[in-house]
Amino acid sequence: MCDTHALLNAVGIPKMQVPPAEPFVLPALQIDRDLDSLKIKAHLENIQAFGGSAFVVDKLSVDPHKLTLAMTVTVPSLYVVTDYDVNGRLLLVPLRGKGVFKGNFSE
Repeated sequence: MCDTHALLNAVGIPKMQVPPAEPFVLPALQIDRDLDSLKIKAHLENIQAFGGSAFVVDKLSVDPHKLTLAMTVTVPSLYVVTDYDVNGRLLLVPLRGKGVFKGNFSE
């Protein structure tokens, strides 16, 4: 990793209001799904994701005429922490809970 990349991850770009890449912070997220097999309402708060800045670009294509860019990336590992409040149903099983979710996701 180069020093510029490390600095961007650490402090972001304050003059352009770009936050640090680590952790990725999302203040809140609402989920409301009503499908045949899954009905769920969830409220997530204080979401923090670590590891996203270590992404690997698998495919990149640029079309300068259309001013488009398409990219496929892999995130080798991601650690997520969030407060949650969930109410729903999976098939016939009720889903209810409130607390702190911590998850490690990797290839």
